Amino acid sequence: MNGTERLGWEQLAPGVAELRTYGYLAYVDDVPGELAGATCASTAGANGFACSARLPPMTPGTHTIHLTAYVDQGGRFESAKSGPLQMRLVTIVTSAAATDGESLLRQITTVDGVPLQVRVVGSGLLDPTDLAVAPDGRVFVAERAGRVRVFHGGQWLAAPALVLPDVVVREGDDAGGLLALAVGPAFEENGVVYAVYTAASGFRLARFLAAGDTLRDRAILLDGVEVAGARPGAALRVGPDRKLYVAFDDGGDPRQAGDLGSFNGKVLRLNVDGTTPVDQAGGTPVYVLDVNRPSSLEWSHDGGTLWVGERDADGADRLDRVVADGPTRRGSTRGCSAG
Repeated sequence: MNGTERLGWEQLAPGVAELRTYGYLAYVDDVPGELAGATCASTAGANGFACSARLPPMTPGTHTIHLTAYVDQGGRFESAKSGPLQMRLVTIVTSAAATDGESLLRQITTVDGVPLQVRVVGSGLLDPTDLAVAPDGRVFVAERAGRVRVFHGGQWLAAPALVLPDVVVREGDDAGGLLALAVGPAFEENGVVYAVYTAASGFRLARFLAAGDTLRDRAILLDGVEVAGARPGAALRVGPDRKLYVAFDDGGDPRQAGDLGSFNGKVLRLNVDGTTPVDQAGGTPVYVLDVNRPSSLEWSHDGGTLWVGERDADGADRLDRVVADGPTRRGSTRGCSAG
């Protein structure tokens, strides 16, 4: 982390009026300080009001943070501390421009002394939402409006690999569009690429075949999953077991996230052809419940832990840890998290 992120949490309160009377403290290594810039959603979800705030001031290094809420009513009344959030703050140094005049080299040193370098290699994208790297080095980049561009050999190819004719993109926070891409586990043999996007019918999961530098022969594997009215969210990845994992938002109704009869608010585990794996518990593709606004999926190095990234209503990001045999609810790390 570099200190520009935000903390996100879910705050219990009897109602909006009471919520507005709350203040918040961040205990950084047991030292309390006022949490600045806290904002909360105007409507409550299943677990409270989604809130976020800027990170408190910290020195580079590893820290433990607890949050509390308080009210002033003739004295300060403070809640119990939240569960601990551990984070590492890195030192960032930006160097001069690279000699080619086209990219800026950003040097990052982690707290344990590992130097990293970040360089801009391509620009000119229009609202990119996801990318997928093929084994041959090609990078497929999704743009919200439904275009997939290809970066290969150090440059963008002139023609897009795909332009979706049926993608639906709405104004402002109601955007949606092409949200996720994934390269199939046998791409070198069959050239399969998957995409999730919003159409008139709802979320669509589609499969394409790479022919040269184009994506064609679309097959719709899943369709008609309800889309949230604001900030639609979906994620897509191939897991360590070579299965397809796709996550959809709760369709604007947090109650659907816990309803096994709906694909909304879930992570689904599918075979590469869109069918349900025979080892799925209960014969359902539902793998994880209670995922309200998914934005990303990733696994630990050993493949045993799934991390689900979510984006709250106010734009704050949160990571949830899931150890699942499915279908299961999210792990216990849901509390406060960095965004």
